[in-house]
Amino acid sequence: MKKIIIYTLAVMLSSFTLAACSNKADSGSEKKSESPASSGKQDSTVSEESDKFVIGGIGPLTGELSSYGISVKQGAEYAVDEINASGGLKIGDKTYKVELDFKDDEGEPEKALTAYTSLKSSGINALIGGVTSQSSMAVSDHTKDDYILQISPCATAEGITSNPNVFRLGFTDKQQAEVMADYVDREDYENIVLFYNESNEYSKSVHDAFVKSLNDKGKGSIITAEETFNDGDNDFSNQFMDIDGSAQTLIVFFGYNNEAAALIEQAKEFDNRSDFVGTDGMDLVIDKVSDPGVLDGTIFTSDFIPVMGGNKAEKFAIGYTGKYKETSNHFAAGGYDAVYAAAEAAKKAGGIDNNALVSAMSEISFEGASGEIKFDASGEANQKVGLVYIEDGKYNAK
Repeated sequence: MKKIIIYTLAVMLSSFTLAACSNKADSGSEKKSESPASSGKQDSTVSEESDKFVIGGIGPLTGELSSYGISVKQGAEYAVDEINASGGLKIGDKTYKVELDFKDDEGEPEKALTAYTSLKSSGINALIGGVTSQSSMAVSDHTKDDYILQISPCATAEGITSNPNVFRLGFTDKQQAEVMADYVDREDYENIVLFYNESNEYSKSVHDAFVKSLNDKGKGSIITAEETFNDGDNDFSNQFMDIDGSAQTLIVFFGYNNEAAALIEQAKEFDNRSDFVGTDGMDLVIDKVSDPGVLDGTIFTSDFIPVMGGNKAEKFAIGYTGKYKETSNHFAAGGYDAVYAAAEAAKKAGGIDNNALVSAMSEISFEGASGEIKFDASGEANQKVGLVYIEDGKYNAK
């Protein structure tokens, strides 16, 4: 029997342990006070007159990709609240109040550039974004010219960190494709069908890297069909007519959660019993279906699984869910870790000068929500690619 570590159990146990410790410590009080970070309130020790460390953000807050941008923004907000609640960002004899200014780009590169221009005009010390690869690259030459520290929380395209001021959390298209191919090889599937969007750079990039990795393993022949779709498609009936829907078939999906939800729901309508594995874009798919039970057995890549990430990850998962009443996820963890990366760089630099912040990034190391974070000379964090398994409508570590 395959061993599955249940994430929700880990969160429940962590919640119980934290509550038990707090109750023991506060046994003399009638009511345990809520922490400023979990309540969204900031500690009064951070004066409004304090110097400001302003972090800009760019991502889709509206449109089909909004679930990703909202999660990144909320994760970043949670980190800002934590830092300010602890007394602010202390650098030498100065204390800075951290502020977040997050702009909506609707997932469109042109609007990302407009958002960056606005942020630059208002004054920022660092930038989180873009959330999507295309938006991230759309602004990177401009942040390079201005030499503003840019941290991509979850963009996966190759070349994101080609400019010296740009750093990436998470992993690349190639890295997640190789993990997906390893999984397919390990499970000995004999018949796999690929679904990808040939007009979307993200989808096509992971697809191409996956096919190459499978061919390198001598397993390319198990790909029995390749089906394509377009942005926002929610009708896959024509594709399902061509697919062997037996339990021996694996559908490998390269795309976003809204399309994945439609695909999986329609698979059930066609009595298709195929297994599903997909990219990190499938995160939050559980919020896109009417019945989470249809997702049982679905697997997708992620660098955020609390039982993988350690104590910091579990604490973030509990706090984030408590504050936003939503499941913590890979994108929220990216926003959270990006804020802390910028803060750690400022402390290492001893100030908030642009050049010093960028230079300090390769020297920092800290435990984030998505694990131990340290950037290499090329600006990559190279975080571990894990697999999330959905069972009984809940996320688990595979």
